[in-house]
Amino acid sequence: MPGEHVYPIGYRGFESHPLRLKDHQIFLALMEIMRTNKGIEIPDELATLLIKNPQALAALEALPPSHQREWVKYITEVKKPETRTRRAEKAIRILLKNARSEQTRHRS
Repeated sequence: MPGEHVYPIGYRGFESHPLRLKDHQIFLALMEIMRTNKGIEIPDELATLLIKNPQALAALEALPPSHQREWVKYITEVKKPETRTRRAEKAIRILLKNARSEQTRHRS
């Protein structure tokens, strides 16, 4: 039913963040990134922003697994939550910018 929540099991961080069914496809895409990268954990800060930005998620999915791992490392290598959040926001901005550049390039 629309509006119901899905509680994904076994993914750190999402247990406390119920997803609407419409977000289920985005969650599945995040899980596919994790599977492709041999169980890499998407940090909560990045996952939350990717759910809100499907275009950024698509841009992340389009990257090779090694580049996806580098984004995760960039965010998780710092200790302060504020820095992790700031880096996740920066990652989203760059992914969106690169996605727009790709669209423009393909139109030409």
